[in-house]
Amino acid sequence: PRSTTPRRHQVMSSDLNVESIGALIPPSCVFEELPADLAVYEHVVAAREAVLSILAGHSDRFLLILQPRLGPSDQADGESAADAALRLAADAKAACDAHPQLQLLVLPTTTDATPSNEALRSLRRSLLALNRHGVAAAAAFADTITPQYVSDLLAYACVPASSAMCELVSGLSMPAGGGGAAGGTGRV
Repeated sequence: PRSTTPRRHQVMSSDLNVESIGALIPPSCVFEELPADLAVYEHVVAAREAVLSILAGHSDRFLLILQPRLGPSDQADGESAADAALRLAADAKAACDAHPQLQLLVLPTTTDATPSNEALRSLRRSLLALNRHGVAAAAAFADTITPQYVSDLLAYACVPASSAMCELVSGLSMPAGGGGAAGGTGRV
């Protein structure tokens, strides 16, 4: 049956909150474009083991997750998330050297609320930089897409409690916790 609503009204009422639609690059292409080396993977595995030991109560160390804050001017610069994470990492490494009871994880700041090709690349760049500088990384996942691009570089993940995210956690290779820990309201 033919609609009685004029076509121009259908266009105006469709996807009102959608700015654009585009395809995401496959994770394998991002892995190829921004690869990790053996030293990075050895660091990630060691950090995961340390986090597991802390969470299981087998270690007397404390787990500290830090997230750099980006201002509006920083968000305009695509590399600022990695730079902010590295600045925080340098300070954090000094703190961990002074206080060996700390296990530090840095949670890079993302500037996009939804995954885009550039946001996924930027996050992977930040995580690679952190791991190459000897700082373990964490991530707060709000979707089921992002982990496919970065989970190989994480020592810990925080996910909100939902059925889709619970399914996601079952497939992650790193320790994961629920709640709003990334926003400072949850318990890690």
